[in-house]
Amino acid sequence: MRQCGGSEHRSPFLLESDERALAKLFGGVSALNKATEFWQLADEVKKRLIRCPAVVNEDIANNYELSGATDLIKQYVDNGQVRVLAEAIRRFRYLFESRGRADRNWASFSLPRLHALGLDLTVDDRLTIVEQPAIPHAVLSLKEARSNRLPSCDLLVIAALHDPELSAFLNCLEDVHDATGPTESFLPGITYYTGTLPRPLSSSTRTLSVGAVFQNRTGMVDCAILAVNAVRYFSPRLLAMTGVCAGRSKSKVKINDLLLPSSVLTFDTGKHSSRGFEREPLWAEVDDRIVQRVRTVGSIVMKGLVDRVNKGRGDTIRDIPMIHTDVMACGSTVINYAKIMDSLGGANRKVMGVDMESYACLRAAKLTDPHLRTFVVKGVMDLGFNKSDSQKARAAFWAANFLASFVANEFDSLSCR
Repeated sequence: MRQCGGSEHRSPFLLESDERALAKLFGGVSALNKATEFWQLADEVKKRLIRCPAVVNEDIANNYELSGATDLIKQYVDNGQVRVLAEAIRRFRYLFESRGRADRNWASFSLPRLHALGLDLTVDDRLTIVEQPAIPHAVLSLKEARSNRLPSCDLLVIAALHDPELSAFLNCLEDVHDATGPTESFLPGITYYTGTLPRPLSSSTRTLSVGAVFQNRTGMVDCAILAVNAVRYFSPRLLAMTGVCAGRSKSKVKINDLLLPSSVLTFDTGKHSSRGFEREPLWAEVDDRIVQRVRTVGSIVMKGLVDRVNKGRGDTIRDIPMIHTDVMACGSTVINYAKIMDSLGGANRKVMGVDMESYACLRAAKLTDPHLRTFVVKGVMDLGFNKSDSQKARAAFWAANFLASFVANEFDSLSCR
C-alpha cells in the first residue's frame, strides 16, 4: 500500500499556552504536560492508521472507522465520559489488528498509554485543549520556486479547514505531495497539495490531476481570496469545495447527510431599520448540469460508497447519508440556536443548511473564470444547536469520499474544457 508523500506534518492538536517546539513522542516527553502528550499520541495513532489512498474496500472501511474513533476522542474531551474513551480505544485496537507486526507492537504499548493519559485528564486539562488546523511545513528552494508554475489541473478542491475537511479528501488520492507557492506566484507562501484521483477502468483516462488548498481562517473573506488565487494558479477544469456544515431539521436533514446545493444565499445581508433587520439575500448558482448529474447518479454513487465501507467492515451501516440539493444559506457567523436555524426559512423555505464559505467560493470562481463549473459538497456535522465536534470527522469523511467518487465517475460530463 502506497503512503502519502510530502513532508512531515505538524500535529493539529496544540495547547493554547504551549509556545515551545513539540518534543518527540517518545523521548523528552517529561517536558510535556499530560494534555499535550494525550493529543500528540492521539494524533500519532491516527496517522499510523490512515490508509492512503483509500481505494480498496478494506481501506475505505478503515478510514470510515477511524473517523468515528476520532470523533469519540473529541466527544471524550467535551464530556469526560469514560465509556466514550474506552470505545475509542477499542476501535483503535480493532483497526491495528489488521496492520503489520511493527504497528501492532507499537499499538500494544501506545493504546494503553493513551487510555491512561485520557483517564488522568482533569476537567481543567480538557478545557485548556484547543484544536487548531495543521499547517504543513514545506519549503521549495528558490530555483524550484521560480520554475514551479503548475499546468492546468483537472480538479481543484478547496476546504475551510485542513483537518478533518481537506485531510479526508487527500486520503482519497494517490501520489500526494505538498509544497508552498513561489513568492512571485498567485499563491505566495501558501501551502497546496497535488495528487491524482483514480478513475474506473471504463473511463476515458485512468487518473485525474488534482490540486488542493485550505484556508488559514474560516469565513467568506479568506475563502474568496484563496479561491481567486488558486483558480489563477492551477487553471482547473473543475472546482469543488468540500467540508462540513450545519443542517436544518425542518428540511428533513439529518447528521451525516450531504448537502450539494443548487444555489446558495447569504442570510446576513440586508438592512437594519426601525422595523428590525430586513434580509436582502445575495445569490450564487451552481451549474445546472452538475445539479442534474447529482440528482441522477448521486444516490448510486453513495450506495457504492456504503457498499465499499460495508464490505471492508463486514457490517452494515444503518443510517445511509441522504443527498440534498436545494438551497444552502451562508453567512459570517456560527449559528448555535434552534430558533435562528428555523428563521432561515424566512429567506427561502427550501433552505436545507448553513455554512460560512460556500457563497464566497461560488461567487469568486464565477468572477474569476465565468466558464469554470463549481460546486459544493458539505457533510452535516450538527443541526445548528447544541453544537459539538463529535460528528465532524465522520461528516467530513462522507463529503470528501462522495466528492472523490462522484468526480472520478462523472468528470467527463462535468468539466467545462
